[in-house]
Amino acid sequence: MAHKDKRRLEIWLPVDHPVFSYPSGVRATIAREWLNIGSLLLGMDKNIKDIKERINKIEIKSDNSQTSEEEEIGFDPREFADNIEKLFG
Repeated sequence: MAHKDKRRLEIWLPVDHPVFSYPSGVRATIAREWLNIGSLLLGMDKNIKDIKERINKIEIKSDNSQTSEEEEIGFDPREFADNIEKLFG
């Protein structure tokens, strides 16, 4: 395996770390896979946070626009109920 495009990382782990339950010949591969999975999960977590923020902004904008539309139209629920009562009461 060519090491030109790779860099070495030395880390210290507790003796009871789960990576040590694997045979010594595969530990580096397992650790590398776990690091890759962790970096993907961190990226997904960031994306999920971004999506939640966008949804919240849309909900806030939607709530504000409904209120302003009702105000522009001049809708008054009590007046509406009174008019219905007058028509059908």
